[in-house]
Amino acid sequence: MEEVLTKFRAIAEQPYEYLTRRKEETSAKMVGCLPMYVPEEIIHAAGALPVVLQEGNEPITLGHSKIQSFFCGIVRSIIDLTMKSKLNFLDAIASAEIDLPISGLANLLRANMKIPVFQIYLPPVMGRSSSLDLLSKEMKKFKSDLEGFTGQEITDEGLKRSIEVYNRNRGLLRSLYEMRKKNPGILSSIQVRSIVLASMLMSKEEHSKLLEELLSKLKTQKKPSNNKVNLVLSGCVCAAPPVDILDMLEDLGAVIVNDDIYTGARYFSADVKLADGAPLNAIVKRQVTMPIPCPTKIDEGANWGEYLVALAKDSKARGVIHLVVKYCQPHEMYYPYLNKRLTKAGIPDLKLEFEHETMSVASTKTRIQAFMEMIKKH
Repeated sequence: MEEVLTKFRAIAEQPYEYLTRRKEETSAKMVGCLPMYVPEEIIHAAGALPVVLQEGNEPITLGHSKIQSFFCGIVRSIIDLTMKSKLNFLDAIASAEIDLPISGLANLLRANMKIPVFQIYLPPVMGRSSSLDLLSKEMKKFKSDLEGFTGQEITDEGLKRSIEVYNRNRGLLRSLYEMRKKNPGILSSIQVRSIVLASMLMSKEEHSKLLEELLSKLKTQKKPSNNKVNLVLSGCVCAAPPVDILDMLEDLGAVIVNDDIYTGARYFSADVKLADGAPLNAIVKRQVTMPIPCPTKIDEGANWGEYLVALAKDSKARGVIHLVVKYCQPHEMYYPYLNKRLTKAGIPDLKLEFEHETMSVASTKTRIQAFMEMIKKH
């Protein structure tokens, strides 16, 4: 079990070193996916390896010449890595336009990397028939562009096989989360973070094989004694939660039992249902009917506050931690409403803001300590 967890963590902590090595070992084309909502199954069916680009660990230097400092950390980090030639293993970029920074990043990468950049326009309003029609056209174009890029036809049968591969991996990740919810502390939050990040970087077939092995080992583990405070993690729209904060939360007596983040439950929340017509149409339908409300989209039938309240109650959590990336407008605008709805439900919540460069460790620790004491008292 430790061997598998160590492998996942090594990949999550050094994603670009891993991908560079992977590129040297395989002749398959590698497509970097900008967060969020790129339909990886279509890339997989074209015979290429889709990898979700992550925020780097090193300070931003050369990137300052290309992008303003008020852009979010993941955008600035990826362009910085590009300028340092750290992403040269990529053969193409795929981007679903979720906001202006990601759209701008795609254009910057097109100008600086001299490789194909495929952009998918996502309708801003979900849940309407017009959204379905628009996204269908975008997905057909994306499929056609990939066929031209790889030289491989994407057949319905090939796309079905890719969907099954991805659905299997999503199902295994959901099983892992269910196990963590029932046995808080069976894995640390950093271990869970590593497992999900590795799934975004490895081939799904390889990741599923390792994850199955891990799940079988976890079933034999004794249920840990849990005298810690159960919490739900929310936020971090595109970036992974900082390891420092996760460590700090657990050191101060918390245990994360569930989350509402992109590099977590949002990534594998819903399968592509092959019963929904042709496989490409099924992918489109999944995109338009995502079960988790998203701050980058308008969904008239969804309510993020209600979703968070239900998630906290179902997970038997005693509080919610919001990790908000500095300069992330979608989450910043939603936060006051989320706070109001959680307060009304009697669920304490704490907002922690962070950015790529620095984080005040002392003040963050003090705020978490005060939050934990408040929960324990009441």
